Amino acid sequence: MYPEYMTIQGKDYKINTDYRVALACFKAINDTEIDDTSRMLAVVTLLLGKDFPLELVSEALDKCGVYLRCGKEKNPEDNEIDMDYEQDKGYLMASFMSRYHIDINKEKLHWWAYNDLIMGFGEDDIMSRVRYIRNYDLSKIKDAKDREEMIKAKKEVELKVPKTKEQKELDKFWDDILGGE
Repeated sequence: MYPEYMTIQGKDYKINTDYRVALACFKAINDTEIDDTSRMLAVVTLLLGKDFPLELVSEALDKCGVYLRCGKEKNPEDNEIDMDYEQDKGYLMASFMSRYHIDINKEKLHWWAYNDLIMGFGEDDIMSRVRYIRNYDLSKIKDAKDREEMIKAKKEVELKVPKTKEQKELDKFWDDILGGE
Protein backbone atom coordinates (compact mmCIF):
# COMPACT_ATOMS: atom_id res chain seq x y z
CA MET A 1 0.00 0.00 0.00
CA TYR A 2 2.73 2.46 0.94
CA PRO A 3 5.86 2.86 -1.18
CA GLU A 4 8.98 1.05 0.00
CA TYR A 5 11.16 1.80 -3.03
CA MET A 6 11.92 4.79 -5.22
CA THR A 7 12.70 4.13 -8.89
CA ILE A 8 15.38 6.38 -10.32
CA GLN A 9 16.72 5.82 -13.84
CA GLY A 10 15.22 2.35 -13.90
CA LYS A 11 16.73 1.19 -10.62
CA ASP A 12 14.83 0.67 -7.36
CA TYR A 13 16.29 2.22 -4.22
CA LYS A 14 15.00 1.22 -0.78
CA ILE A 15 13.41 4.14 1.09
CA ASN A 16 13.95 4.52 4.81
CA THR A 17 10.23 4.86 5.46
CA ASP A 18 10.27 5.39 9.24
CA TYR A 19 8.31 8.54 10.07
CA ARG A 20 11.22 9.79 12.22
CA VAL A 21 13.43 9.87 9.12
CA ALA A 22 10.91 12.07 7.30
CA LEU A 23 10.78 14.37 10.33
CA ALA A 24 14.60 14.56 10.22
CA CYS A 25 14.32 15.53 6.54
CA PHE A 26 12.06 18.44 7.46
CA LYS A 27 14.52 19.50 10.15
CA ALA A 28 17.27 19.55 7.54
CA ILE A 29 15.10 21.44 5.06
CA ASN A 30 14.34 24.11 7.65
CA ASP A 31 17.87 24.34 9.07
CA THR A 32 19.14 27.83 8.23
CA GLU A 33 22.60 26.92 9.54
CA ILE A 34 23.44 24.70 6.57
CA ASP A 35 23.68 25.55 2.88
CA ASP A 36 21.22 24.44 0.20
CA THR A 37 23.49 21.72 -1.17
CA SER A 38 23.89 20.21 2.30
CA ARG A 39 20.12 20.29 2.78
CA MET A 40 19.52 18.49 -0.50
CA LEU A 41 22.16 15.88 0.29
CA ALA A 42 20.72 15.42 3.78
CA VAL A 43 17.22 14.73 2.46
CA VAL A 44 18.36 12.26 -0.18
CA THR A 45 20.84 10.56 2.16
CA LEU A 46 18.32 10.24 4.98
CA LEU A 47 15.69 8.70 2.71
CA LEU A 48 17.84 6.64 0.32
CA GLY A 49 21.04 5.96 2.25
CA LYS A 50 24.61 7.18 2.28
CA ASP A 51 25.57 4.98 -0.67
CA PHE A 52 23.08 6.63 -3.04
CA PRO A 53 24.93 7.82 -6.19
CA LEU A 54 25.67 11.56 -6.01
CA GLU A 55 25.11 12.04 -9.73
CA LEU A 56 21.44 11.10 -9.25
CA VAL A 57 20.74 13.46 -6.34
CA SER A 58 18.98 16.07 -8.50
CA GLU A 59 16.56 13.52 -9.97
CA ALA A 60 16.06 11.86 -6.59
CA LEU A 61 15.25 15.14 -4.87
CA ASP A 62 12.06 15.64 -6.90
CA LYS A 63 10.90 12.14 -6.02
CA CYS A 64 11.87 12.65 -2.38
CA GLY A 65 9.65 15.74 -2.36
CA VAL A 66 6.68 13.74 -3.65
CA TYR A 67 7.41 11.06 -1.05
CA LEU A 68 7.56 13.62 1.79
CA ARG A 69 4.22 15.04 0.59
CA CYS A 70 2.77 11.52 0.83
CA GLY A 71 2.41 11.10 -2.92
CA LYS A 72 1.00 14.53 -3.67
CA GLU A 73 2.65 16.32 -6.58
CA LYS A 74 2.16 19.78 -5.08
CA ASN A 75 1.83 21.29 -1.63
CA PRO A 76 -1.75 22.03 -0.63
CA GLU A 77 -2.62 25.69 -1.16
CA ASP A 78 -5.73 25.97 0.95
CA ASN A 79 -5.47 26.77 4.64
CA GLU A 80 -2.78 28.13 6.84
CA ILE A 81 -0.60 25.61 8.61
CA ASP A 82 -2.29 24.55 11.84
CA MET A 83 0.15 21.88 12.99
CA ASP A 84 3.91 21.54 13.34
CA TYR A 85 5.31 18.03 13.71
CA GLU A 86 8.11 19.19 16.01
CA GLN A 87 6.26 21.69 18.17
CA ASP A 88 3.18 19.49 18.47
CA LYS A 89 4.97 16.20 19.16
CA GLY A 90 3.50 15.99 22.67
CA TYR A 91 -0.04 16.54 21.39
CA LEU A 92 0.59 14.05 18.59
CA MET A 93 1.94 11.42 20.99
CA ALA A 94 -1.02 11.85 23.33
CA SER A 95 -3.45 11.62 20.43
CA PHE A 96 -1.81 8.46 19.08
CA MET A 97 -1.98 6.89 22.53
CA SER A 98 -5.60 7.81 23.18
CA ARG A 99 -6.93 7.10 19.68
CA TYR A 100 -4.90 4.06 18.65
CA HIS A 101 -3.37 2.87 21.94
CA ILE A 102 0.12 2.90 20.48
CA ASP A 103 3.30 4.56 21.67
CA ILE A 104 4.71 6.01 18.46
CA ASN A 105 8.18 6.10 20.02
CA LYS A 106 8.11 2.31 20.09
CA GLU A 107 6.56 1.81 16.67
CA LYS A 108 8.23 1.84 13.29
CA LEU A 109 5.53 3.61 11.34
CA HIS A 110 5.76 4.32 7.65
CA TRP A 111 5.75 8.09 7.01
CA TRP A 112 2.53 7.87 4.99
CA ALA A 113 0.85 5.69 7.65
CA TYR A 114 1.86 8.22 10.31
CA ASN A 115 0.11 10.98 8.35
CA ASP A 116 -2.93 8.82 7.58
CA LEU A 117 -3.29 8.08 11.30
CA ILE A 118 -3.10 11.80 12.10
CA MET A 119 -5.93 12.39 9.62
CA GLY A 120 -7.91 9.77 11.54
CA PHE A 121 -7.80 11.61 14.85
CA GLY A 122 -11.27 12.27 16.23
CA GLU A 123 -12.58 15.61 17.41
CA ASP A 124 -12.01 14.58 21.03
CA ASP A 125 -8.28 13.91 20.51
CA ILE A 126 -6.01 16.62 21.91
CA MET A 127 -4.31 17.36 18.58
CA SER A 128 -7.69 17.87 16.93
CA ARG A 129 -8.81 20.16 19.74
CA VAL A 130 -5.59 22.19 19.45
CA ARG A 131 -6.09 22.54 15.68
CA TYR A 132 -9.71 23.55 16.24
CA ILE A 133 -8.62 26.33 18.61
CA ARG A 134 -5.90 27.50 16.23
CA ASN A 135 -8.41 27.73 13.39
CA TYR A 136 -11.33 29.15 15.36
CA ASP A 137 -12.77 32.36 13.90
CA LEU A 138 -12.94 34.87 16.75
CA SER A 139 -15.54 36.92 14.89
CA LYS A 140 -18.06 34.18 15.71
CA ILE A 141 -17.83 35.00 19.43
CA LYS A 142 -20.09 37.86 20.49
CA ASP A 143 -19.62 37.68 24.26
CA ALA A 144 -16.52 39.65 25.37
CA LYS A 145 -15.63 37.22 28.17
CA ASP A 146 -15.91 34.18 25.89
CA ARG A 147 -13.84 35.98 23.26
CA GLU A 148 -11.11 36.73 25.84
CA GLU A 149 -11.06 33.09 26.91
CA MET A 150 -10.67 31.94 23.30
CA ILE A 151 -7.93 34.52 22.67
CA LYS A 152 -6.10 33.19 25.73
CA ALA A 153 -6.54 29.60 24.51
CA LYS A 154 -5.29 30.54 21.03
CA LYS A 155 -2.19 32.14 22.57
CA GLU A 156 -1.49 29.03 24.63
CA VAL A 157 -1.47 26.75 21.59
CA GLU A 158 -0.24 29.10 18.87
CA LEU A 159 2.50 27.89 16.59
CA LYS A 160 5.76 29.47 17.63
CA VAL A 161 7.56 29.23 14.35
CA PRO A 162 8.74 32.74 13.60
CA LYS A 163 9.15 33.47 9.93
CA THR A 164 12.25 35.53 9.38
CA LYS A 165 12.98 36.95 5.96
CA GLU A 166 15.61 34.24 5.52
CA GLN A 167 13.12 31.53 6.54
CA LYS A 168 10.54 32.83 4.07
CA GLU A 169 13.17 32.77 1.32
CA LEU A 170 14.20 29.27 2.36
CA ASP A 171 10.55 28.15 2.36
CA LYS A 172 10.11 29.53 -1.17
CA PHE A 173 13.31 27.80 -2.31
CA TRP A 174 12.14 24.44 -0.94
CA ASP A 175 8.59 24.92 -2.23
CA ASP A 176 10.08 25.43 -5.69
CA ILE A 177 12.26 22.32 -5.40
CA LEU A 178 9.75 20.09 -3.63
CA GLY A 179 6.79 21.10 -5.77
CA GLY A 180 5.15 24.03 -4.07
CA GLU A 181 3.67 27.00 -5.79
